[in-house]
Amino acid sequence: MFGSRPTKQGSHCFLLTMQPKHNPKSPVPPEVIYSAGTITPDLGTTRFDVMNSLVEQLVKRLPFLRNGVVLGFSLERNDLFL
Repeated sequence: MFGSRPTKQGSHCFLLTMQPKHNPKSPVPPEVIYSAGTITPDLGTTRFDVMNSLVEQLVKRLPFLRNGVVLGFSLERNDLFL
């Protein structure tokens, strides 16, 4: 993988971690769910906009995360300064 050209990627790399709201009836503690990837935000989009959009997409995919807690969010330029 190193030294080769990856497939088309977005301009920014993100990592989002969420934890579902705890169900007191469940004997198992809630898991931490993460999503990572790349994205190219539209011009004028804020970090907060990107985070909210990614949370919304993740909740659509995993409805049990509705009303969950965002534990971490990172959004960085998807490049290396070599």
